[in-house]
Amino acid sequence: LFPYTTLFRSLLESNGYTLQGGVYEKAGKKLQADLYVRQDDPQRVKFAELAKDQLARCGIDITVQESDYATVLVPLLAYPNNFDIYLGGWGDRTDPEDSDLFGCKHVTTRANPYDNNFTGYCDPKLDALQTAAAQELDRSRRKALLAQIQLYLHDNGPYYFLWTDLGHRGYSANVATNGTLGTIDYTSFYDYWNMDSWIVKP
Repeated sequence: LFPYTTLFRSLLESNGYTLQGGVYEKAGKKLQADLYVRQDDPQRVKFAELAKDQLARCGIDITVQESDYATVLVPLLAYPNNFDIYLGGWGDRTDPEDSDLFGCKHVTTRANPYDNNFTGYCDPKLDALQTAAAQELDRSRRKALLAQIQLYLHDNGPYYFLWTDLGHRGYSANVATNGTLGTIDYTSFYDYWNMDSWIVKP
């Protein structure tokens, strides 16, 4: 067994879990769960299977549920959020402001079933940090607050962050601006901010 596996098992056993048929249990409840993942994303499916194998060594039984996003996962992630574990991702997060994912006012409810905070995570300290960042106009101070938020989420949040996919954009050499809103800044994540002024050169 890998060193982390031995450590994990010892932590479970020191907290009253016993191994029954290869799976730890306590008070008659087994450590088992369904892990939902998009069936059309091979990278996520592969990771889910790898996670299942590693957790099995720790005495945890995971069943990977490869599911259709629109018909299974979207309803599953809506209120009342009846799922164990979900392996998913977010796109277009070019700005690290993510209060819609972790803010208390975005927790899904019966009245607002499809909001983004489907984990139900609500932490007043994080809310205060995110409010401060949203109200900060100085870029350097805002950057420091957002970094503090990311560290706080790493230590306290409801997600395990796994990887970030690379994103690419390509432009024709004929794309330019008409000059009213400045040039295109290809070095910026927000190179499209002045898209209203873009033209295709004849």
